[in-house]
Amino acid sequence: MADPGDGGGGSGSGGGSGQHDDDPFDYGPPDQKPDLLQFYSFRFTALTGPGQKKETILSNVEAATWDDGGGDRGAVLTGTVTVRDPAFGLGARVRLDVGDIVRCEWSGGAGWQEAWEMRVSEPALSVPLWQRTYQLANDLDLLARSTDDFLFPAGVNTAHPNGWTFDEVIREVCRRYGVEVECVAGTFKRLKTWAWRNVSPLECFQKAMNTERLHTGKRFQVKWQRLRSGRHGVKITTLRRNPHLLALGSSLIEAAYSAHLARGQATFGVNEGYFASALTVKGRADIFTGVDIQGHNKTTSDKMEIAITPQNSVVAKKARDRFGFVHRIVWSADAKTLADLQQQGEEYMAAVAKPVKELTLTHVGIPTIRRGDAIQLGLGDAALLKQIVWVTDVQFSLLPADFTMQITVSFDDPYIDKLQHLFESEGSATTPKPAKSSGRSDVPSGIGGPR
Repeated sequence: MADPGDGGGGSGSGGGSGQHDDDPFDYGPPDQKPDLLQFYSFRFTALTGPGQKKETILSNVEAATWDDGGGDRGAVLTGTVTVRDPAFGLGARVRLDVGDIVRCEWSGGAGWQEAWEMRVSEPALSVPLWQRTYQLANDLDLLARSTDDFLFPAGVNTAHPNGWTFDEVIREVCRRYGVEVECVAGTFKRLKTWAWRNVSPLECFQKAMNTERLHTGKRFQVKWQRLRSGRHGVKITTLRRNPHLLALGSSLIEAAYSAHLARGQATFGVNEGYFASALTVKGRADIFTGVDIQGHNKTTSDKMEIAITPQNSVVAKKARDRFGFVHRIVWSADAKTLADLQQQGEEYMAAVAKPVKELTLTHVGIPTIRRGDAIQLGLGDAALLKQIVWVTDVQFSLLPADFTMQITVSFDDPYIDKLQHLFESEGSATTPKPAKSSGRSDVPSGIGGPR
């Protein structure tokens, strides 16, 4: 299998389809490798002392694990490394402490490549086994654990009279926190309404990317990786699929199937919606009110909302009868009429009111596999022989003479944006605040309930 990318938070820089594809991507035949098996070598380096400038090869590592950010962790890579305690007299006498850094590299015979670099967070000593185990996380974890008020002033007498773009927001946050950053180049929506309070910098990144998605449909992902400067930092890249297709070989150890309803977090941390069988859909409509003395059209922003319930929607009734009653509030970024709200609300519900199928596979380890990579299952069931699935989470386990991975895969293509009509169920900097009352007789008062 070709190396799919540069690590950290998702599929790498491979080409492939555009971000707005609605049709299935044609991967072509799977990349052929002899049973996917290859003998890999690993080495670990400790970076200790002030500024983590002292490098020492760890020759006493007994086990290591790492998890390529599934669930709600987004691009935060976590893991552990277990070493024989230096007091036992084996290996380099290196004592890792909180804040020190461990780097893991692998080789398949063609030189060493960095797998990850993570910081020690929780050292622990196991006296009977003479082992020290260290909890690890990449430095995005520091950004995830911080909280701040992020206000970005725009207008007259500011450095941004015309507003901010999402990449400028991310660059400013990284500047405040002393983090190097590389952002994808491009033309982005410029807005004057960026503001979030009491959120983490990592949440701020995600909200900025989601806001850009709301306005332009462009999708991005955040990674922590080595930058062109040679140092690690934040990298914002366009969400692109890896065009290589991986075929499972006979090295599959175990497979387990599960299903759940939509719960917000998707492969790359993008909010793909939450299950609901009833919705209150809210938006704003610009209403023409006349012409000013300069001849410019004057408009006012009128709040509107509509309730989609099992009593007035076939889609909602089917969802309630099949899965039960769950209510949510969602915002539309571009609806102009109540009919638009109704249509987009039902499309949203149709996208989330179905089981999300997942398969967990235990397989011989492949250090290049990343979230977002495509796999052709080739399992015994005829229906699954040609089934293509996508990696949503991968956990590696390295022991002496044993390297395995447990990967969770989804049957839904994460590169097809199911919510192209630009909803965000948790609100954003550009969505309106909840309406107290519109005063209009044709707008229902809503069905209440928590957001």
